[in-house]
Amino acid sequence: MPSAKLPIFDENEDWHGIFEKIIYLARPENIREVWVQGMKVHSR
Repeated sequence: MPSAKLPIFDENEDWHGIFEKIIYLARPENIREVWVQGMKVHSR
């Protein structure tokens, strides 16, 4: 989604920090599918 740019300020940022940004900065309109224990439970 073009409007959902993830702010990565340091090109050497570790994956843990990037994952935290995804979790804390994701908005409902950014989520297309929801999976629980390997099964898709919701999609747009």
